[in-house]
Amino acid sequence: MTQNNRIVKDLSPRLNEKEVRALLALMKDGRLKDSKLKEILGFRSENSAAYYRKRLEKAGIIERL
Repeated sequence: MTQNNRIVKDLSPRLNEKEVRALLALMKDGRLKDSKLKEILGFRSENSAAYYRKRLEKAGIIERL
């Protein structure tokens, strides 16, 4: 099991599926723009992608650059 998988497994009880998917995408590329994150997550709006990024930031899981 990779370190990323362990991190996600430890966090998964606190995160919903979309938050986990956003986290995985941001772990691959922390500088993803909301427009690209929107595509990865299958959202129609960049605001939806930004919402999940901000939720991860507020939870202290990721830091804003």
